[in-house]
Amino acid sequence: MLDREPRAFRRAELVRAFSRHSLDAALARGEIVRLAPGVYVGAANRDEPSVRLEAASLWAGPRCAIGGHAALAAYGVVELGSSTITIVATRDNRRDPPPGVAIRRLSIAWSTVEANRANVVEPEDAVIQAWSELQRARRVGTALDAIRRLELDPIAIRRRLDEYPRVRGRRALDALLAVAADGVTSFLEHRARTRVFAGNEFASLVWQAPVRAGNRRFVVDALHRASGVALEFDGRAYHGDDAARRRDLERDALLAAQGLTVIRFTYDDVMGRPQWCRRQLRRAIDIRTAA
Repeated sequence: MLDREPRAFRRAELVRAFSRHSLDAALARGEIVRLAPGVYVGAANRDEPSVRLEAASLWAGPRCAIGGHAALAAYGVVELGSSTITIVATRDNRRDPPPGVAIRRLSIAWSTVEANRANVVEPEDAVIQAWSELQRARRVGTALDAIRRLELDPIAIRRRLDEYPRVRGRRALDALLAVAADGVTSFLEHRARTRVFAGNEFASLVWQAPVRAGNRRFVVDALHRASGVALEFDGRAYHGDDAARRRDLERDALLAAQGLTVIRFTYDDVMGRPQWCRRQLRRAIDIRTAA
């Protein structure tokens, strides 16, 4: 039964259903595994992310919650992989965590919701806590993915951030949330805005600009209104999705019919040759404004 059901069980639940003798015998045969004190899973499911999250949540109890990167995994934003699961607890909680689990003790209050059968912190808290846990290279992309996929308000996250006494990289997170509140929705857009097309020269670019083509409304990643040059930034997965590519080509044609020139920059362009990207935009603006 435990192999068929990818979930975690309390010991008392299994004893009621099968008896203590049956449980101990199954443990001895390796058919079930104890992931935490009093919490068991079928051996076939011991590495299943959702089972690990549920097991950690059952062990922690209702006064605690899954937090940080693990909470974002419960929400479906990131993959849990082999990452340690963070449990958020109060300052007076002195329990020793089982293997694969870490405890983060907070002095501020938090609310919880259920996600994937686990008790987790609210999404805004998960973003803030994950920022502290992640390596710098992964912070921006993960935070923006969470904001986009969970439809979070960056301003609400900034207000919640003010309640945390200590956050590693607080200044960078606050700056990111300010840019996200202004419309940036992906790591590539953030890189383009803060590294490639930053400064006074490109201050006239309107980011996440709404435009109309006939009776349809689109939002382009950036727009230089005076010249009618629009910028789009295509992530790594762009060329692997033929349907998305066809939609984008159709949109480019509709925008061109309205007099807009669309320049598409790939992930490799933005990350690997920013000067080239700037030259292309300058040339396009010069040509359009001289016409």
